[in-house]
Amino acid sequence: MEGVLKLDFTELMTLRRIDDGAHSPTELSREMQVPAPTISWILNWLVELGLVEHSVDSSNLQRFSKRILG
Repeated sequence: MEGVLKLDFTELMTLRRIDDGAHSPTELSREMQVPAPTISWILNWLVELGLVEHSVDSSNLQRFSKRILG
């Protein structure tokens, strides 16, 4: 089973929320009722896995967005 990702429930729900339109860690944390540091860790992990792209919102430099790749 080479190449199979094993994501836990919270990681899968994070991907789902991003796919549904949630873009900021604060928004994800609030909607999922998960502590902000946990969301930050999950997002960094998903970026590292190549599942999510991180980009800065050019209209508001304090906000950044996430999107699912592929």
